[in-house]
Parts: sequence; C-alpha cells; structure tokens
Amino acid sequence: MLKLIIFQKTNKMKKYRLLLFVIVIACSSNVFGQAGYLGKRCHFVFDARFSPAILTPVYMVGTHYCDFNTHFSPSFEYVVNRDWVIGASYQFEHSKYTPEYSSHNEIPIPPPNYTAQESDIDLYGFGIYAKYYTNPKAPLGYYYKFGLDYFTYTATGKIKYDYLPMSTTFKGEDWALGFRIEFGKTVFVSNYISLGTGLSLGALTNGYRFMSMEKRNEPIHQASTRVLANYFIGVNLTLGILPF
Repeated sequence: MLKLIIFQKTNKMKKYRLLLFVIVIACSSNVFGQAGYLGKRCHFVFDARFSPAILTPVYMVGTHYCDFNTHFSPSFEYVVNRDWVIGASYQFEHSKYTPEYSSHNEIPIPPPNYTAQESDIDLYGFGIYAKYYTNPKAPLGYYYKFGLDYFTYTATGKIKYDYLPMSTTFKGEDWALGFRIEFGKTVFVSNYISLGTGLSLGALTNGYRFMSMEKRNEPIHQASTRVLANYFIGVNLTLGILPF
C-alpha cells in the first residue's frame, strides 16, 4: 500500500515537471521565436534613392544643382528576429550625361571640335542586404543597413564632330559590384503600412578616373564615372507593406 502511494506521488511529480517543461518551452518559443513588430515577418518595400546633382549635374552645359538623380529598388525583407532583417532587391536607374573630352598627355593638345549631345545611361541590377535595428522591434525604428549590389549598365548617345557630315553613335556596356551602408528610420502609419527615410553611402569596383587614364575619353568609361558618382551618396525614401 505504501509503495502504491509513493508511486502515485512520483507519477504526479513527473506530470507536474513535464507540464512545467512544456510551459517553459512555450514561453521561450514565444519570446525568442516571435518577430519584433506585431509578430509579422514579411515586409515588401519600394525604395527610392535621390542623389544630389551637385556632384554630377544632369547636364554638363548647365549646372542644375536643384536636380536629383533617382535610383529605384523594389525589395522583399524577411524579419529574422527582433533585431535583424535580411532582404533582396531588384534595382533600376535611368540617367543622362554629356560626354566630354580631356587631355592627359604630358604636352596638352587642343580638344577636337565637336558638339556633345545628351547621352543615356540605363542601369539594372540586384542586391542583398541585412538591417540591424537598434530597438528590438524590427522592422520598426532606427536601423543600420549593410548591402552588396551587382549592376549592369548601358551608355548610348551621339557626338557630332565638326569634320564629319553626320553624328557618330556610340553604345557601351559595363558592370560593377558595390557595397553600401545606410542609417535610417522606419515608422508605421498603420499595422500594415510603413514609411522610412535614410542617408546612405556607397562605393563601386570601377568608375574611378585614375584607374585607366588612357580610357578616360571613352564614353562608357565616363558613364562608369557617372554611375559611381550617383552611387556615392543618397537620400532614401521608402514605402512598405507588412502583410504577415
């Protein structure tokens, strides 16, 4: 009889311990597994970056410093936990520039007489990034963003030389890798809609004039320099949807 009572008490203790263990696991799962803001994880974002034309005027013949070069990137973000968000983006940009001639010889030579016409740069690419939120409610609040980008771009345009009867058409293609950092803030105007702003800086693997002096008069190399200037600094504005 005594053994039976002891056995029943032991059985009850095991049940209580098992129940306590389940409660602890459930609480831990709720605390550490839940996403930061409203328990949602999927964030669809449209990002527009504006680069001031004071660094790269839209037209070489007129310094329109109030103009901005625009870069667009729709992206998908996944909230890993309350601090971190990872994302992938598709990116595109259309810009203009005017090819210019410059001499890099030891003995300066006069530039050929030509009329440079507006030329187009079309850029497409994709990127991956991670965001760290300073408060444990991602994707709400202040954040630091670290991203890697890959671009391909095409430059097309015309140059009219005085000694030729017709304009010369050119077309060139190139690619670049980029690294970008950003500091910004995301706010929610409802349970689903987010707005954000940030300041970003970036660097590319090409587009530096000193890297290939012999090519600095080639239109595609000048286009690479223009893409680098557009990528260097920007003000970001975002609109997002957090459905689930």
